[in-house]
Amino acid sequence: MFGLTQVARRPAVALAVAGGASACMLRNTYLDKSEQEQGALCQAPNAPQSGMKGVAQRLGAYVQNIEDPDKITLRANKLGVKVYDVVDQAAHKAAGGLPVVRVAQALIKAPVDDVALCWWQAGRRKEWDSVNTSDSQLVRSLAPDARLVYMQGKPKRGGMISSRDFCYVSHKAPLELVGAKPGSTLFVQANAANEVPLNNASTRGDVNSVLLLVPVDPITTRAYYAIEMDVKGWLPVKVVKAAADEIPLTLAVLRDHIEKELSEEASLSPEAAAKHAVHRREDSEGKSGGESIAGAWATREDLLETKKLLEKQLKKVSADERKMGIDLSELRKHIKEEIAEVDRRL
Repeated sequence: MFGLTQVARRPAVALAVAGGASACMLRNTYLDKSEQEQGALCQAPNAPQSGMKGVAQRLGAYVQNIEDPDKITLRANKLGVKVYDVVDQAAHKAAGGLPVVRVAQALIKAPVDDVALCWWQAGRRKEWDSVNTSDSQLVRSLAPDARLVYMQGKPKRGGMISSRDFCYVSHKAPLELVGAKPGSTLFVQANAANEVPLNNASTRGDVNSVLLLVPVDPITTRAYYAIEMDVKGWLPVKVVKAAADEIPLTLAVLRDHIEKELSEEASLSPEAAAKHAVHRREDSEGKSGGESIAGAWATREDLLETKKLLEKQLKKVSADERKMGIDLSELRKHIKEEIAEVDRRL
């Protein structure tokens, strides 16, 4: 994403200081909305063409036709990622598309489930996406398969493009939207720029994207990524397009992170490997960058959801313990303590 160098102090933004560095934690401005409004955001945050189905149909068509030279043209092959542009820009715009669009593909030596796990962890993206992200936060869980996400990017082209930030709803979407084969995983990110207060230190952009993860074999994934953006502001078109070529390199960073993590896990003892795997699952299901969804501003609904997730994790740990014949009592104790804390707040 196009970046953000600092976070301004605004009424809806709290600054948390840790180790001398400031980090932005968004207050949940979405909590007061009715269930009907929340459901509407899940389906279509803006115009129909910007909702999950519209984004999936428009960008999914590029993923499906990535080898068709009449629709897609190769711009670069860098760091193991092939980056493409759309041939018919006018048709893309007429279909409701944003001004700049890129399509990419890369091979990742990891199972689909592990790649999907990492992508779904919105709050951890800033830890591995050093190419594009300076901060990422899970603002709100809207449904089991939908999350409202806020992301701050980094400056691009040596600072020629100043920082941008984005807000979108990330969906685990039905495969039939893009005609993907069974065993694949589809993520659709639909623009929701107005759902988080503006920040004076950055320019709020619009973004939609599709990530399709297709199994090549049990331990290999082919990742297809299509993203469209309107970065706003007055910028030379050539500069924006050159910077846009860097965005799909997120796939290279994602690949390197996952492959390294799985390699390190494989070198651990069975007990340590099991604990590491459980920790990765825990982050994906209930935490965002070290901050639980049951933060200081959590509603009763959030607390109940967190308790449900923790109880699910406890069952998984117990099952792993029995299956592998190892002692995970300390991990079970930790999860039980978290459940007790949620009960206390309820």
